[in-house]
Amino acid sequence: MNGTTWPVLLKNEDKFDVVVIADVLEHLYSPWDILKLLPDLLNDDGYIVVSLPHVAHNSIIACLLSEDFHYGDWGLLDKTHIRFFGLKNIQALFNDSGLNIEEAQFVIVSPEASEFSNHWAALNSDMQKTLSSYPHGNIYQVVVKVVPEIRAVSNVDLMTMQVGKPEKIPVYTQKIKAIIKSVIPKKKYAIVKRILRSLGVQGY
Repeated sequence: MNGTTWPVLLKNEDKFDVVVIADVLEHLYSPWDILKLLPDLLNDDGYIVVSLPHVAHNSIIACLLSEDFHYGDWGLLDKTHIRFFGLKNIQALFNDSGLNIEEAQFVIVSPEASEFSNHWAALNSDMQKTLSSYPHGNIYQVVVKVVPEIRAVSNVDLMTMQVGKPEKIPVYTQKIKAIIKSVIPKKKYAIVKRILRSLGVQGY
């Protein structure tokens, strides 16, 4: 069964209040096709929560400048990632799929606290200063709540959102968990957590 025929398995199930796609779309060849199928799975008040890594993080730019785009077992350059997204690409990913971003939050991590801190440290001070002036350079991950465009009341512009200060230590999973919890009601989050654990997904 390919990636666009799996909804057939759910055709006789009740519609969902919330669909959570945590760190999934970057692993798919065609995330656009998947997103276009999701509205049919939602009830009249349902929505989708998605987290995506931000490829324009300053630590990735440091990797490129050092000519070492090194894939690993986790993080921004997880070796199983197929797709990469900047903020404009994330915006288009949803809007071009008929979805509006009603809420969004950034996971903020400094390059010093990232998995590529050594590449950042290898840059000279002038280059670090230049990159530090880039307003989106500390955005490690983007978490959004999206709804079908036909019933959306707003569409957040990711490029104009305020960016907070970075944490001094890398606590990726905890921050993503907190953000996801902030957009899902407590009772529904408990259900989501049980489902994720049954699938072997830990940390949420």
